[in-house]
Amino acid sequence: MPCFDFDAWRDLAANDPAEYFRERERTLSAFIAQHPESEQNLRDLQSHIDQVRVVSGSPAKAARELARMLGDR
Repeated sequence: MPCFDFDAWRDLAANDPAEYFRERERTLSAFIAQHPESEQNLRDLQSHIDQVRVVSGSPAKAARELARMLGDR
């Protein structure tokens, strides 16, 4: 992954949320495609992460739940 520019991603999310999610999906898909031996596992993990983010209710709760998941692994 090239250098991650948090400010650019934050600005994109604030100014064009639809494009932010399209670019996020493209970036995640490109990363996963670089790891064909783990592709299905990575797609499953990303799906689970996305589900946690949706149902958590807040970014802080999502972060806590995702940190717990990482600890379990």
